[in-house]
Amino acid sequence: MGDNADFTGLDCSGFVTRALGFKGYHYSTVELAEYSMLISTDRVKAGDIFDRIVNGEGKHVMLIGEVYQSSAAVIHAVVNSFADGTRRQRVTRENIAISGDYNGVIRLWDATYNKDFSYKVYSPFPQFTWSAPAKDNPGFNPLTQAIELTIRSKTKIKVSGITLVLDGDLPAATTIQAGAPGLTFAPEVDATDIAVHYAIPADFALAAGTHTVTAYAGNTLDLEGSDRLEFTVSPGSAPPIGWTDYVNETSAYGHIGENTESTLENAIWLHSAADIWELTGNKAALKDLR
Repeated sequence: MGDNADFTGLDCSGFVTRALGFKGYHYSTVELAEYSMLISTDRVKAGDIFDRIVNGEGKHVMLIGEVYQSSAAVIHAVVNSFADGTRRQRVTRENIAISGDYNGVIRLWDATYNKDFSYKVYSPFPQFTWSAPAKDNPGFNPLTQAIELTIRSKTKIKVSGITLVLDGDLPAATTIQAGAPGLTFAPEVDATDIAVHYAIPADFALAAGTHTVTAYAGNTLDLEGSDRLEFTVSPGSAPPIGWTDYVNETSAYGHIGENTESTLENAIWLHSAADIWELTGNKAALKDLR
């Protein structure tokens, strides 16, 4: 917060430390960055931080409420308002003008100095990256019948607390926690980077339509994060229930159902015929889709 001999009370990092619920220790501006992941503004959620460190010296840190196209809503303990330069000497909520976003570096306007300064965007919370389905490809893949994501954090993620909730907005919401059939982690111990794989059980086929899945995870700072993904199950995309043996090496690889002559090549749950040929060398994978 600069050299302000007449300032008493909570400083900027002390406020952020308390706001995040850390007890028994005052994290400095530098330490708050060390315990957080550098992120881009499109991943910002309430509780993330803008942090300015110059040559290893912490200058200022503030909590982010929301980032807009040309401004950011923040809460910080500050001597003078960034927005208009008036003296505050207290915790202040305000909108600050911003510009640019270059690999997690953003420019924040400070009216006291009539110029902008470079800040980095950090998050002390777990971060979620969906791979199947993905946010840019929300179609559910009937060949994998699985939900996959990676959870990362600067401090270790508690693997025992990782939870998935399918269709949480509906009465029939399903909660999947550690130990549930089909839910696996790699590694299986607390770590800063954990791959999550949920193979949907055969007796729990998702109906056609729009679904949601929300992932929850906490880290060793006792900060819990969550992320929600909306995805689509196409009509007829459930895998076949029954199988007969393979026909031969060059035509169909099997039959759908116990009393049907429809071959895999004509199955409506396949995205395309190409999906079949991708599995040519792995008939066991086809057999596993029961």
